[in-house]
Amino acid sequence: MIYIFRIISLFGYFLLILSLTSCTTATKTAQYESEEINTLILKSVHHTQSSQFDLARLNIEKALNIDNQDLEANNIAGLLYGKIKENALAIHHFSIALSVSKDDPSTLNNYANYLCDSGNKAQAIDLLQRRLLTMTIRNEKLLTLMRGCALYEYQT
Repeated sequence: MIYIFRIISLFGYFLLILSLTSCTTATKTAQYESEEINTLILKSVHHTQSSQFDLARLNIEKALNIDNQDLEANNIAGLLYGKIKENALAIHHFSIALSVSKDDPSTLNNYANYLCDSGNKAQAIDLLQRRLLTMTIRNEKLLTLMRGCALYEYQT
């Protein structure tokens, strides 16, 4: 009887260690994926700034293949696709980013800039106003962008 109890205890101990190991492995995997996504985003930004759009696209698509709901990857994808005039993809990725975090300051700024540059001034102003509501300090660059976008909207 004691022998069976020891086997059951050892089996329970084995299961505990196995479950702790799998939790640690899952945490390490998630951390690795996050680091990989960040590296790919940085590469994409670098290639975009160097006008190497094919490489930028390749890197951001790899990041999105790892996690298609990643906030920063979708934000940067929106910027990239906007820059290369793939408007449907730009809007798609900005929308995903805002669905992940509806008041993300970087996404609101980038999407508003994209909309203003592509002629959708009214929607850009709406996003900029939303961005202003989330701010705790006055941002002159944002106000200047908003004024410029509004001025153009009312002149046309």
